[in-house]
Amino acid sequence: EAVVVLSTAYVFGFPDGSRPVDESFPYRPYGGAYGTTKAEMERWCLDRARSSGSTRIVVLNPTNVIGPGGGAYTTLPVELARAGTFCWVDGGRGICNYTYVGNTVDAIVAAAASREAHGQRFIINDGARP
Repeated sequence: EAVVVLSTAYVFGFPDGSRPVDESFPYRPYGGAYGTTKAEMERWCLDRARSSGSTRIVVLNPTNVIGPGGGAYTTLPVELARAGTFCWVDGGRGICNYTYVGNTVDAIVAAAASREAHGQRFIINDGARP
């Protein structure tokens, strides 16, 4: 009945901060082929949703997913610091948007169950930290 497509917030790039990013933001992919192909895939899926018949298609844009087993925001910085290869980007002033893996799964289930979500995309984000 439903296809839930996991994309990424990378499709929005790094807006200037003059207003919060929402689902109406234009595509400005970041991250090389990763962001570019995710944006292409999103466009295709949202276009296909217009003619998909009874199959609902929903796109989710999770921010950095954190949780058990994910080392990028837990063990990796410690390992890099111990190896002398850790560095702060922009003096550590950047902000990281994040979402907990369990909340991402809940969003997938909710998107699959919602008839109103068909043909839309949704940013999944729990918060932001420096």
